[in-house]
Amino acid sequence: MGLLTVTDTTLPKQEETVTESITEFERNQKRYQELIATFPHEKGWRPKNPLIKYGGHWLIKPRIEGCLYAQEFFQARPSDLLLCSYPKTGTTWLKALIFAISNRSRFNDSTNPLLKRNPHELVPYIEIEFAFFLHIDVINNKENTLFATHLPHGLLPESVSRSSCTMVYIWRDPKDTFVSMWIFYKKQKTQDGPLNSLEESFDMFCRGLSSNGYYQWANRPKSMKQDRTL
Repeated sequence: MGLLTVTDTTLPKQEETVTESITEFERNQKRYQELIATFPHEKGWRPKNPLIKYGGHWLIKPRIEGCLYAQEFFQARPSDLLLCSYPKTGTTWLKALIFAISNRSRFNDSTNPLLKRNPHELVPYIEIEFAFFLHIDVINNKENTLFATHLPHGLLPESVSRSSCTMVYIWRDPKDTFVSMWIFYKKQKTQDGPLNSLEESFDMFCRGLSSNGYYQWANRPKSMKQDRTL
């Protein structure tokens, strides 16, 4: 299924009240959910958390909702840096490094926000914090140029390619990625039911049936294949 364009909405302006912004957020979310209901569904890693196909990728519902919002509203700038990664490949570590390097002239060893805050609070995901937590400080900070994403390259907002912003991609051996992800999910407390067995989850992972779609070295954006790998 090709990508579908979401239209007929406006991004809440900064001067609008919190109530108005929430109403607009809920209106957008309803549109996305109605659209997602028409997409193909498949059994997920948990009984109550199905995978949904969008743009050629199998993703979980919240990820697609965030993706649709980012595609519609995220406006990348030439000065932005976008950290691209698959879950459990070293994202938290790289977020901390990128933030520390980018802000080395602003903070010293005693004032760096990383001493008190999680790297995910400082480098927001465009399909998570930007899409669902509109009022957190890092999203409303116009000076922030650091963002991250777990979205496949083909699902990124068009503004990313138009802006020529910097993209940093981190890769990890797929076997290590899968094991780390399965153990992470195994530890989660959720109402979505028991996690599939290691064997079944591995088979689904190899077929691209995972919370963030297919993961393979060959699927890196062609423009990145000549770059150095971290």
